[in-house]
Amino acid sequence: MKKTLAGLPAEPGRKPGDIQADGVRVRLEQVSGAEARRSGEKSRARRPLRARVPKFSAPRRSHALRRPAAFLACAMACAALLTGCSADGEAFVQKSYTADAQVREIRLDVRDRQIDVSPSEDGQIHIAYFESDKEWYDIAVSDDHVLTMTSASGKDWTDYIGAKPPASVRNISLQIPDALLENISLSTTNGDVSLSALAVTGSISLASNGGDIAFERLQVGDSLSLTAKNGGISGVIAGSDDDFAIQAEVKKGDSNLSTQDGGEKQLNVSCNNGDVDIAFAP
Repeated sequence: MKKTLAGLPAEPGRKPGDIQADGVRVRLEQVSGAEARRSGEKSRARRPLRARVPKFSAPRRSHALRRPAAFLACAMACAALLTGCSADGEAFVQKSYTADAQVREIRLDVRDRQIDVSPSEDGQIHIAYFESDKEWYDIAVSDDHVLTMTSASGKDWTDYIGAKPPASVRNISLQIPDALLENISLSTTNGDVSLSALAVTGSISLASNGGDIAFERLQVGDSLSLTAKNGGISGVIAGSDDDFAIQAEVKKGDSNLSTQDGGEKQLNVSCNNGDVDIAFAP
């Protein structure tokens, strides 16, 4: 017994139509007269049947089905912003710290955070920030009265895939007493550093990789160091430019500073891929 390509017996008398063969719906079609003559079949009644599997395509997903999914994703994103959650559901809680010991110096070394510095109204040091189960800070005051705040993380590499936490929780607010600290050092990545007018008896060091540095009126006793990458530097320094020995290194940006010797204080400015605009005020 001969077989067709679909495995269907070529039995005499079988009529065209749809049948099941080996679990597949097969359509039988009458072979044309020309094809029959080429195969040697002269009689129309004896023309063989040809098996053909009908073409089919998967049903298209309607726009009506896609809209609810898009709306649900948008609603979840909005909820995350309102509740202080990241895109992967990481929940952040606002916390605060007040130094209960004498502090002469502050050092902040954080990642992916914006740092805002303002004067303290009660003469104490206050820090407001956000933490989660996967991102937190180590805050301590050493025996030599140095307050440190550093980023700590329990994230896996897969946690860094996707969107960052909302900007509302990626902020550190630091309030410090004016003219009572010796030194301040602030360093961050992917965030701006901004300071209100303040004075220290020693030095100030500000650094941001991926953000701007901006300050109102800074007064230092010894030195001021400003470092920015992929961001600009702008602000006002108390005193005259003659008070400072200036070292300025600017790449891929404009600067109104020139390197100069002399002066009792030191001003070091380094900026890569950003502009520098610094003024001096008595």
